[in-house]
Amino acid sequence: MGAPLAPLMAELFMQGYERKHMGKLKDIGVKYWRRYVDDTIVLLKLEETAENVAQFLNKLHPSIKFTFEEENASEHTLPFLDVLVKKTEGYTTSVYRKPSFTGLMTKWLSFIPKRYKRNAISTMVYRAFNVSSTYQILHNEFDVIRVLARKNGYPLNFVEKIIRDHFNHAYTTRSNKNDAPAKENIIFRIPYFGQCSQIYAKRITAAVKKVYPQKDVRIVYDVTKKIGDGFKYKG
Repeated sequence: MGAPLAPLMAELFMQGYERKHMGKLKDIGVKYWRRYVDDTIVLLKLEETAENVAQFLNKLHPSIKFTFEEENASEHTLPFLDVLVKKTEGYTTSVYRKPSFTGLMTKWLSFIPKRYKRNAISTMVYRAFNVSSTYQILHNEFDVIRVLARKNGYPLNFVEKIIRDHFNHAYTTRSNKNDAPAKENIIFRIPYFGQCSQIYAKRITAAVKKVYPQKDVRIVYDVTKKIGDGFKYKG
């Protein structure tokens, strides 16, 4: 899978593989099948077992081997990617983290632009909104995010503002922007030296918007020196 085209070729192969055998899979009890790259969530008829389906699949092609994980019988849960599916009267979904998850993330004191720190929290909040199937699950996930953020040095008010912004974005009626002309993106790459780089970026953005208001300026920071640069030779 090291070649640049390998992932694409593998995906094309699996799509053809699924189309070819889906009829047989339905005949042996598969009711629902959704795959993302090499992870698949499957629902079966009560009389069928995951082991039988895996054995059937593993006989179809010598290079394709399936393993399986069944629903936790006591908790009625099954993880799929970063989602934990729980069977109740219907189904609920929440954010799933592997047991090996350490809670480490970009530190608040890291020498990087502040927006990257915001993105570290915003990504988790966005996932919580999209994965949590009930408000209580969403509220619980926010508590987890607050704990993770505090462990990595983030101020609580910084986290709370991001959560509020996501609520406002999700539930505020948006104005119709269909008539607004599309803006062309312009990307500037500048070295990151702390506050002076951020001031410089603001001046570039303001200058371009003043002269070319139809342009949308995006600043990308480059770190000129990395810790790894001091350890080029490895024993």
